[in-house]
Amino acid sequence: MQHRALPAILAVVSVLAAVTGCTRGISVDGDVPAGVDRRGGFASILVVGVSPDVNQRCAFEQAMASNLRSATVKAVTSCTVMGTKEPLTREVVEKAVAEVGADAVLATALVDATAKVKEGGSADARGGAYYKATDIGYETGYWGVYGVPVVYAEFEVAPSVFSVSGDVKITSRLFDTRDATLVYVVNTDARGLSSRALALAEITPEIAAHLRQGGLVRE
Repeated sequence: MQHRALPAILAVVSVLAAVTGCTRGISVDGDVPAGVDRRGGFASILVVGVSPDVNQRCAFEQAMASNLRSATVKAVTSCTVMGTKEPLTREVVEKAVAEVGADAVLATALVDATAKVKEGGSADARGGAYYKATDIGYETGYWGVYGVPVVYAEFEVAPSVFSVSGDVKITSRLFDTRDATLVYVVNTDARGLSSRALALAEITPEIAAHLRQGGLVRE
């Protein structure tokens, strides 16, 4: 009896070891922005992957939405309700929110960009002939409301973090659609990723689990 049970036990151990190995290089933490009352229990979420690479954006959104969906949570990707050739402006996202009846937007920046627009600095936040400023976004840095880019021309040429190296850092921002308030920020670090497919398979479940454990999405 013991000999027959041993292969099954070893199989379970192997699976657990594989899962542990997959998640060992990923760390996820988050925080409520200063001055914002903690909110949660969202049940209808519009998932937005913020990247000029449509293929990577849509692939990430599909993986993220599938990990958020449950019997009590509806998750819709922006790629299914927004034109993939449309710029990710606040107006376009708000139209998608109204269409699907989302109570939250989860926007994940899939590019590594630094702020170019600074209050009181030399950069012109009003835009110019060489770029289009889609949002002032002083409070959120490079990214404006609903995680859309402030300076769109720079965003259009920004490479995806998944194409840069096997170590990635991404930030996910959760917005309450009632007043477009940023209510939670999730920072994810992952090391040793060998492919985009592996990144999607490992990172998105960790983000979804963090949001559930924190009561940000409905159980």
